[in-house]
Amino acid sequence: MKTIKKIQTITSLFINKNMKKTLQGFTLIELLIVIAIIGILASVVLVSLNSGRNKANAAATKSTLSSLQAAIALCCDDPSHTLNTTLPNDVCSVAIASSLPTAAQLKATGVTYSTSGTTCQSTDPTLVVKLTGHPNVACNEATTGFVIRTNSMTSPAGC
Repeated sequence: MKTIKKIQTITSLFINKNMKKTLQGFTLIELLIVIAIIGILASVVLVSLNSGRNKANAAATKSTLSSLQAAIALCCDDPSHTLNTTLPNDVCSVAIASSLPTAAQLKATGVTYSTSGTTCQSTDPTLVVKLTGHPNVACNEATTGFVIRTNSMTSPAGC
């Protein structure tokens, strides 16, 4: 019986000493290192999210502008029709229920429309869309812009 009590006493002393060592906590340097690692990881994630957001805005803009291809084809079925270039008009001089997208719909602050020739009598009627204030800077290409034809659409490089 005495030996059992001695073993329990020695065991409890040993356990209490080890518990005290494990309950000390972290040092200040360890906490600073962990905080620095979390900060670096957070900055990497934020940078990748921002580039993803720009790509999504560019994709939404291209999708909106690609719908104009069908509108140009529908408008130019009759060569006497003309393409409009001012907001908030319909794409065509005759209402075809397809209006020109606004700057907000194109994820930009400004938009201008121009044509190679306003009438549909040309062999390949073309609508040129130039954006300003788009989150993806490559989409703000001022020289060429988005060139939309009845069967194709070209966008600025990098957009």
